[in-house]
Amino acid sequence: MAEHSNYLQHRFGCRCNYRQLNLSFSNSDAITYQPTIDELTGVAATALIPLACRAVTELLPERSGTLQTFSDPVALAVANRLGVDLKRFGGSHATRQALVRRSHWFDRQILDFVAQHSAAQQLITIVNFASGFDSGFSRLANRLPPSVQWIDSDLPIINSIKQNVFPSDPRHRFVDFDLRQPLTELEAAIDRPSVATLYMAEGILMYLPPSDVHLWLGNIASTGAADQSRQVLFDWCSPLLNRFSRWHPGFRHARLRDVCFDWSIRDSCEIQTSYPTLHLMTSEDPIYPHLSLATLLLSKAYCRWTGRKSIYGCARLRVEPA
Repeated sequence: MAEHSNYLQHRFGCRCNYRQLNLSFSNSDAITYQPTIDELTGVAATALIPLACRAVTELLPERSGTLQTFSDPVALAVANRLGVDLKRFGGSHATRQALVRRSHWFDRQILDFVAQHSAAQQLITIVNFASGFDSGFSRLANRLPPSVQWIDSDLPIINSIKQNVFPSDPRHRFVDFDLRQPLTELEAAIDRPSVATLYMAEGILMYLPPSDVHLWLGNIASTGAADQSRQVLFDWCSPLLNRFSRWHPGFRHARLRDVCFDWSIRDSCEIQTSYPTLHLMTSEDPIYPHLSLATLLLSKAYCRWTGRKSIYGCARLRVEPA
């Protein structure tokens, strides 16, 4: 059992102290255990940063730009219920601006995808991989038709923490799933298969080994079919941003000194080149104006030296039939 605990901590950044487990046995000898956010370390703990940033933003008395139209009261409620340290994980002003603008970009792409298919009364599935404590469904719930089913997938420990703190809705489900698994295993857990599916991975791929990201992209690239509409959203960072990620202000502010990025690409076009069935629809950097001064200078230098447009970006791709 100690070896199992060490494996979880090394592979997923989740510390499991079995001596603190609350074991209650019924007639079926079931074991119940309710993990807490204190058990999240490493990459798993970074899931608290965007939650705290959205919660802090909700508390700001005055906002400008994107912040004026961005509202996420559920993030604040969830952070309070979980006991998240907003001062530690709420980040600097630049970090909050960047993460809120990123979420705002994903929200706009999701609503656009839904609008494309809702008129035909098609069943629409949105799959949020490694969703952490994302409150995207709650933000958009009033703007999503009944034909939408939203799946937040993540590791069991994350889902166990959050399943009782988010508002319940029949369109919203939590599914235990590791994005390295075949998509067929996730689809088997979806009650109602649909012909319009949007896959998304917000703020997670850059932490993963390149082999894991390529496996995930390869799985999605193979799902194209003539009678189905499938698209994918994700964000990426450049090799330079990857190299300096240990000094990310959000990590330093949250005192996560052992966290850094791993996977990177030079621009979104690399994905289309590597996976011919993934067709790039749009790519942009929604956070560039709100980078910290050091990152902004780094970005300008990188773009001048390499001829690239950005050190970071968000991409939307369409899955074409093979």
